Amino acid sequence: MRVYILPHPPIAVPEVGGEEIHKIEATEEAFDKVAADIAEYDPETIVVISPHNIMYRDAFYIAKGSGGEGNLARFGAPKPDVYFPYDTELAEEIVGLCNEFDIPVVYSEEGAKDVDHGTFVPLYYVNREYGMPQTSPYKILRIAPSMLQDDVLYDMGYLIERAVAHIGRRAVIIASGDLSHKLKEDGPYGFIKEGPEFDRLVTDVMKSGKLDKFADIDKTVNDLSANCGYPGFVMLAGALQDYKITPDFLSYEGVFGVGYGICIFECENWYVRLAKKSLEKYVREGRQLEPEDTEEFPDFFTLKEGEEEIGVLNVAVQGIHQAFSFCEKAGDYRYQNQYQSGYFITESNLIQKDEAITMVNGDYHEWDYGFDFYAAQSFEDEKGRRILWGWAAMIDTDYTNEPEIVTGVQHVLTMPRVLSYDSKKGLILQRWPEEYDGFIGYDFSVVDKRIKKDDSSVIFEEDSATGILTGKFTSKRTYAARITELEEAGKFVLRIVGALNLEYDGEFLSLILNKSAGSGRMMRRVKVTEISSITYFVDSSIAEIFINDGEYVLTTRFFSRNKSFRNEIKVELKDVQ
Repeated sequence: MRVYILPHPPIAVPEVGGEEIHKIEATEEAFDKVAADIAEYDPETIVVISPHNIMYRDAFYIAKGSGGEGNLARFGAPKPDVYFPYDTELAEEIVGLCNEFDIPVVYSEEGAKDVDHGTFVPLYYVNREYGMPQTSPYKILRIAPSMLQDDVLYDMGYLIERAVAHIGRRAVIIASGDLSHKLKEDGPYGFIKEGPEFDRLVTDVMKSGKLDKFADIDKTVNDLSANCGYPGFVMLAGALQDYKITPDFLSYEGVFGVGYGICIFECENWYVRLAKKSLEKYVREGRQLEPEDTEEFPDFFTLKEGEEEIGVLNVAVQGIHQAFSFCEKAGDYRYQNQYQSGYFITESNLIQKDEAITMVNGDYHEWDYGFDFYAAQSFEDEKGRRILWGWAAMIDTDYTNEPEIVTGVQHVLTMPRVLSYDSKKGLILQRWPEEYDGFIGYDFSVVDKRIKKDDSSVIFEEDSATGILTGKFTSKRTYAARITELEEAGKFVLRIVGALNLEYDGEFLSLILNKSAGSGRMMRRVKVTEISSITYFVDSSIAEIFINDGEYVLTTRFFSRNKSFRNEIKVELKDVQ
């Protein structure tokens, strides 16, 4: 896939600009380079995100029909006049995904027969590279952004890329948009200081290749700059979230008081990159990739359950919290952190295959549902176990480790976790190593009041009027406990070291930190149909909580200032009946 940010000034077309075009020579040369790059790629379809299509405040627009005519007659140049056939299959795939994920879209024939100048100007140079045919040799898809929030723009961009992948289309995506229109007093909209500032910020993001940083641009600067490209740029960022991006920034000019920026983004899917490098290694050297060969790639390994073997891609995905904002609307509560760490289950021979790998959002499973887990890595130990470690931290968040920072250090690693595959659940289970069993000071069933360890001391109290059973136990040498047969209890509240609450309502398990201990951490939720056991390990600033022997795990840092709370754990259970 090829991706570009291009402006759309009619004056850049010789039939309109005449001699004036020489004043933007860098822009013209950059257009030519992009056109040559696209022609060499020879796409089946060019997707153009243009703000000069029909544009709605609260929905995206996709042109419907067999095709449309384009020229610059309104700018004094009726020729060339080009017919562009539309890619209806791709359009319908995108519309279907939008409907599935509650993204508002208008798929309409209104305005579809007349190709807007935001689409035509970039394609003029492409068609010139093809010899200026009367009918384009490729199909196009015209999309208008909306005035919706950035997270929805990001979602839409991702769905465009997913649709391209689903139907296997050889495609180019162009985000067509001018930068600020307020760069000069004699420009079309005059001058404002936020104009050049916006252009600097946008071109800095282009040059970095970190397109998710578009969302960090100050909203006031964005609004005052009078640009028409920003929504499309955010959509482009969403489309490229699964790719390694190498930017080739070609030009920027603001001669006429409007900013024109041109950039090529070489993008390579991480999974395809891994497969290609693996194949090259095998063909050239007759062996598989070694760990030192794959430091740039997601962690790949295999797991077996009986005769069934699966492949696992362990990868930390950035941006997915925005790309799937619809999850929370559906009451799903996935992807709650700034950055995600999780895995795809795939074929065990994945890295030997020289083909594109298509994975969709439903395939991505999170390792951890707490506040602090990222950048997980795995290895095989001397016993043949697959061990997973994680970084118990999260950056760019609204919560901190402030009580720890004052000591001059922060962040820790998680416990090692032993991985196994559960084919019935379709999940990877994470369990603490058996060597850690000795740290579990309490092991009991609250419902049956049955103590499973001789050295445990649990005091139970039952309120016959409310049906609430409370078990209190204090540890002097350990902060680890295991509670079983919780499926018999229904709803419950588990209070850990006076700082953390686990609350289960029969559908969602919530991890809640009190204000003093959380340093900004408040709540994380996970949807669990049934809870049979909870095992947790806690030290002075981290808690790792295993649900159903590792079906779900929640990790959080906490900083309790009341030392006495660290010696008491309170459990409150109430039968649903």
